[in-house]
Amino acid sequence: MTRAPVLALAMLGLTACGVAYRPLEFAGTTDDRAFEICLDVLRARFGRLELTDREAFVLQTGWIPIPGDGRVARRRATVFRSATDRFAVVVEESSLVGDVLGAPRWTAPRAQPSLEEELASSIERALGA
Repeated sequence: MTRAPVLALAMLGLTACGVAYRPLEFAGTTDDRAFEICLDVLRARFGRLELTDREAFVLQTGWIPIPGDGRVARRRATVFRSATDRFAVVVEESSLVGDVLGAPRWTAPRAQPSLEEELASSIERALGA
């Protein structure tokens, strides 16, 4: 699997609303262990991963519930190598909504820039950057 189709799938939810979104990119090491290090950071913060593609360098967590704020919401994270060979992260959030007559549905995923910065910092520290 090449990076372009995987990246397109990862970004589909963020572009569905018609607003272009640019993932948070940062420099990282080309260390052979970089994939495992990113995998460890994501597992520690999010638990399970839905997608791990070492060749394309793409990791994506499953949706996890966001506890404690009185709404039904979920979050997931994606880490990948960008087209410029830098590390990139996306953290998305979605909420369950519905009206009295309609069936519940998930909102389009929205980027969470502050959480992306936290995740990028954690990865940079783990990589020793």
